[in-house]
Amino acid sequence: MLASSRRPGGLARLVPAALCLWACLPREPVGDVGEPDLATVQSRIFTSRCATADCHGGTMPRSGMNLTAGLAVSSLVGILAEEARTLYRVLPGDADNSYLIHKLRGTQGEVGGSGERMPLGGAPLSEAEIALVAAWIDGLTIPLPAPTIASITPPSASAGAVVQIAGQNFGPVQGGGVVTFGGVDASAGVTSWSAIAIEVAVPEELAPGAADVVVEVEGQASAAFPFEVSEDAPSIYSVGPNAQVVGATVEVRGSNLGAARDGSVVRFGTVAVVDYVAWAADSVQVVVPIGATSDGVTVTVDEVTTNSLLFFVV
Repeated sequence: MLASSRRPGGLARLVPAALCLWACLPREPVGDVGEPDLATVQSRIFTSRCATADCHGGTMPRSGMNLTAGLAVSSLVGILAEEARTLYRVLPGDADNSYLIHKLRGTQGEVGGSGERMPLGGAPLSEAEIALVAAWIDGLTIPLPAPTIASITPPSASAGAVVQIAGQNFGPVQGGGVVTFGGVDASAGVTSWSAIAIEVAVPEELAPGAADVVVEVEGQASAAFPFEVSEDAPSIYSVGPNAQVVGATVEVRGSNLGAARDGSVVRFGTVAVVDYVAWAADSVQVVVPIGATSDGVTVTVDEVTTNSLLFFVV
């Protein structure tokens, strides 16, 4: 009955109809977004989708990022992302490590970022459009600004101790980046590297005395920053987190703190810690004591007190 009820030619009429329906559906544009150059990216993406008066255009662009013609490159290339300070908005030659691409893909949370997918309040870019921006970034050969050193913590430490160098334009990964102390290459002692901070061990072969620090990235060197190699004394370079409530556990990282606590003391300002969770030569975990206020944290080992690191009680 079912077979005999079909009208002749029904299938023949259905196929063209299906093809028409498929052809009329919105499809991902592939290969028709233009060449991956600045002019195309500017006109097709930045100007039409981003540089609006209430977003990245006008007199007060969001996050100070102006994507209007003539200003987009200086607002993107080599500028640290406010939402993810270890990444540049655009890293020339490396789209995957450019925060702009993560914001366009909606993957900003995977790289430590935040906020909404861009364009804000509008339809997401197509995969082909995102690929266009990525190809433009991958083809960029604009050099990053030279690295700059803002501080070294602690400013004096013994050979072998780990210190933290803070600054800008170090690059998201070490790659071929080089750190020297008094002209001695310390790159092999790097334990952490980001665009704004480097943790590195002072070369063992250095004798006590001045040993200015220089960071070199892609052939560009920072100005020398003063540093002093000291005798074997305790030192600290980070407290994490550096803002916490009374009763919470924090970690103080440093060098020459002693394998065991013995009579050593950690202080938050003038208030001594009572509860010690763990103690090692390079890391101490303690509970923020009652009475602690926002002040400097120090560690005293064998009557020698380290440098002080600022801590905030919240």
